[in-house]
Amino acid sequence: LAGRGCDRGRIVSYLGVRGPSRKEIGSVLGSWVGILVLILVVSTSVQLLGTETAANQSAELAMGNPAIIPLFIAASFLVIGPCEEILYRGVVQGRLRESLPAAPSIVLSAAIFAVIHVMALTGGLSARLTTVGILFVPSLVFGAVYEYTENLVVPALLHGLHNAVIFTVLYVTVTQVGPDAMPAVLGFLPV
Repeated sequence: LAGRGCDRGRIVSYLGVRGPSRKEIGSVLGSWVGILVLILVVSTSVQLLGTETAANQSAELAMGNPAIIPLFIAASFLVIGPCEEILYRGVVQGRLRESLPAAPSIVLSAAIFAVIHVMALTGGLSARLTTVGILFVPSLVFGAVYEYTENLVVPALLHGLHNAVIFTVLYVTVTQVGPDAMPAVLGFLPV
């Protein structure tokens, strides 16, 4: 990138990377509550319609070996959230924003984010499409938060928190509640 005139400062500026303010930390927490409510509404609707959801390969791996779930929780904040947000919000949404208004940029980047996750899903086509639809919901929020704050760190933290909570619920369910509760828990988690 340096050969193309893109030094570290220019990249950081383009992506909008800076330490989050207290207000931005508050928006992470408030947005996560919003995601939780939206996911519960969508998941309840999916269950009422009797539609199956697909399983996520990472969740299946974690359920089979609960000892690795704490690593997944840490990776949510250190790797998954930051890397996916750099790509989908920083690059994809940022490039779309150069030629489109905010709303279409957010929707398109959210759709790309959700659809690309189909590779990590197992199950039939209908179940995969349902899960892609569920994943679209938090992705819209990640995009809106990025647009609102103009700070890539904020959706990266939000994404990391979202995934970490999912892995924490899986861990508690597998280690404390028991496998009988797993179908009910998985029905409400976009994993």
